Amino acid sequence: MSAPVDTITTSSGQYPVLHLSIVLEELVVVVANPARPMSVTPAVVRQRLPRTRPGMTTDVSIGGTDFTVFVSADAEGRPVDVHIAHSKHGSFGHGMLEAFGELLTEALHYGMPLEEVVARFVNTRFEPQGWTDDSDIQFVTSPIDYLARFLALEFLPRHRYVALGVLTTDAALNHEIAGHLG
Repeated sequence: MSAPVDTITTSSGQYPVLHLSIVLEELVVVVANPARPMSVTPAVVRQRLPRTRPGMTTDVSIGGTDFTVFVSADAEGRPVDVHIAHSKHGSFGHGMLEAFGELLTEALHYGMPLEEVVARFVNTRFEPQGWTDDSDIQFVTSPIDYLARFLALEFLPRHRYVALGVLTTDAALNHEIAGHLG
């Protein structure tokens, strides 16, 4: 684009101002020359899901509180619809977990990689936390930590979830024993 013609000065600094004629000139150049790359970020397209899709449901107790995890997958086996329900309906925790599930589902629909989801939310800390009745994930720091670990173990290849620091109970035990022996 052409250089700004004026600047506006505010208490937080100076900002360039483009006149409408300069913006229109740039638009005419772009329209006249379609081979020229545009400086506009392409729109992200939401993945539309089939009405019926495979899924799984699992119940888990975390620190004595019951939760249910619902996950459905697309045709390639990637998770695309994720929800975690708290047993205490109407509570703040239940509402926040429902909202988190909706946001996570939308992020997956728009193409957020599962590895990024796991990396961002594993080891998230808040109550309830503690021991679980899941033999693969025996201790978690929150329901979101459990969900991240569950998704990693179910949907990522072993080398990818290990690289993210997610280990099954057996693998964690073997890692700890190796650390004491080495």
